[in-house]
Amino acid sequence: MQKGRVVLTELGISNPLVADKKLVNGTIITPAGVVTGTDGTTAQMMEGDLVSLSGRITSRSDIVAADSIAKIQLFDALHPGKRKKMEAEAEKKAKAKEKAAEAKAKAKEKAAARRRK
Repeated sequence: MQKGRVVLTELGISNPLVADKKLVNGTIITPAGVVTGTDGTTAQMMEGDLVSLSGRITSRSDIVAADSIAKIQLFDALHPGKRKKMEAEAEKKAKAKEKAAEAKAKAKEKAAARRRK
Protein backbone atom coordinates (compact mmCIF):
# COMPACT_ATOMS: atom_id res chain seq x y z
CA MET A 1 0.00 0.00 0.00
CA GLN A 2 1.55 3.28 -1.14
CA LYS A 3 -0.10 6.69 -0.82
CA GLY A 4 -3.43 5.04 0.01
CA ARG A 5 -3.41 2.80 -3.09
CA VAL A 6 -2.61 -0.86 -3.51
CA VAL A 7 0.33 -1.28 -5.85
CA LEU A 8 0.82 -4.66 -7.49
CA THR A 9 4.35 -5.68 -8.49
CA GLU A 10 4.63 -8.52 -10.99
CA LEU A 11 7.80 -9.46 -12.85
CA GLY A 12 9.48 -6.31 -11.54
CA ILE A 13 6.77 -3.98 -12.89
CA SER A 14 4.64 -2.01 -10.41
CA ASN A 15 1.16 -0.74 -11.26
CA PRO A 16 -1.85 0.34 -9.19
CA LEU A 17 -4.35 -2.46 -8.57
CA VAL A 18 -7.56 -1.66 -10.48
CA ALA A 19 -9.51 -4.91 -9.96
CA ASP A 20 -9.66 -7.63 -7.34
CA LYS A 21 -6.57 -9.84 -7.43
CA LYS A 22 -6.70 -13.50 -6.43
CA LEU A 23 -3.40 -14.92 -5.16
CA VAL A 24 -2.14 -18.47 -5.64
CA ASN A 25 -3.50 -19.63 -2.29
CA GLY A 26 -6.97 -18.12 -2.89
CA THR A 27 -6.50 -14.90 -0.92
CA ILE A 28 -8.24 -11.93 -2.56
CA ILE A 29 -6.96 -8.33 -2.45
CA THR A 30 -9.26 -5.46 -3.45
CA PRO A 31 -8.08 -2.09 -4.83
CA ALA A 32 -9.23 -0.54 -1.51
CA GLY A 33 -6.70 -2.68 0.38
CA VAL A 34 -9.07 -5.23 1.91
CA VAL A 35 -7.42 -8.64 2.11
CA THR A 36 -9.79 -11.63 2.37
CA GLY A 37 -8.17 -14.91 3.36
CA THR A 38 -9.24 -18.34 2.20
CA ASP A 39 -10.93 -18.91 5.58
CA GLY A 40 -13.05 -15.77 5.14
CA THR A 41 -11.12 -13.49 7.52
CA THR A 42 -10.60 -9.95 6.32
CA ALA A 43 -7.96 -7.36 7.12
CA GLN A 44 -7.48 -3.78 5.98
CA MET A 45 -4.03 -2.89 4.68
CA MET A 46 -2.43 0.25 6.09
CA GLU A 47 0.18 2.54 4.52
CA GLY A 48 3.44 0.66 3.95
CA ASP A 49 1.94 -2.83 4.43
CA LEU A 50 2.98 -5.65 2.12
CA VAL A 51 1.10 -8.82 1.19
CA SER A 52 3.13 -11.85 0.16
CA LEU A 53 2.02 -14.29 -2.52
CA SER A 54 0.91 -16.61 0.27
CA GLY A 55 -1.48 -13.90 1.56
CA ARG A 56 0.51 -12.95 4.65
CA ILE A 57 0.29 -9.24 5.55
CA THR A 58 3.52 -7.69 6.79
CA SER A 59 3.33 -4.23 8.33
CA ARG A 60 5.97 -1.53 7.99
CA SER A 61 6.84 -1.85 11.70
CA ASP A 62 7.47 -5.61 11.26
CA ILE A 63 9.84 -4.86 8.39
CA VAL A 64 11.70 -2.22 10.42
CA ALA A 65 11.98 -4.57 13.43
CA ALA A 66 13.32 -7.40 11.26
CA ASP A 67 15.81 -5.01 9.66
CA SER A 68 16.97 -3.78 13.08
CA ILE A 69 17.51 -7.34 14.30
CA ALA A 70 19.46 -8.17 11.15
CA LYS A 71 21.67 -5.10 11.65
CA ILE A 72 22.37 -6.07 15.28
CA GLN A 73 23.25 -9.63 14.24
CA LEU A 74 25.57 -8.33 11.53
CA PHE A 75 27.25 -5.93 14.01
CA ASP A 76 27.71 -8.79 16.49
CA ALA A 77 29.22 -10.98 13.76
CA LEU A 78 31.66 -8.25 12.71
CA HIS A 79 32.53 -7.12 16.25
CA PRO A 80 32.11 -10.07 18.66
CA GLY A 81 31.58 -8.94 22.25
CA LYS A 82 31.77 -5.22 21.46
CA ARG A 83 28.06 -4.54 22.02
CA LYS A 84 28.21 -6.19 25.46
CA LYS A 85 31.25 -4.09 26.37
CA MET A 86 29.43 -0.93 25.23
CA GLU A 87 26.37 -1.86 27.33
CA ALA A 88 28.59 -2.53 30.37
CA GLU A 89 30.35 0.83 29.93
CA ALA A 90 27.00 2.63 29.63
CA GLU A 91 25.80 0.93 32.83
CA LYS A 92 29.02 1.90 34.61
CA LYS A 93 28.64 5.54 33.52
CA ALA A 94 25.01 5.61 34.65
CA LYS A 95 25.97 4.27 38.09
CA ALA A 96 28.79 6.82 38.38
CA LYS A 97 26.40 9.63 37.44
CA GLU A 98 23.86 8.42 40.00
CA LYS A 99 26.57 8.21 42.68
CA ALA A 100 27.73 11.75 41.88
CA ALA A 101 24.16 13.04 42.11
CA GLU A 102 23.77 11.38 45.52
CA ALA A 103 27.06 12.92 46.73
CA LYS A 104 25.93 16.34 45.51
CA ALA A 105 22.60 15.96 47.34
CA LYS A 106 24.42 14.98 50.57
CA ALA A 107 26.75 17.98 50.23
CA LYS A 108 23.72 20.28 49.85
CA GLU A 109 22.13 18.76 52.96
CA LYS A 110 25.37 19.28 54.96
CA ALA A 111 25.62 22.89 53.76
CA ALA A 112 21.98 23.53 54.70
CA ALA A 113 22.58 21.97 58.14
CA ARG A 114 25.63 24.26 58.72
CA ARG A 115 23.61 27.32 57.80
CA ARG A 116 20.93 26.42 60.32
CA LYS A 117 23.48 26.33 63.17
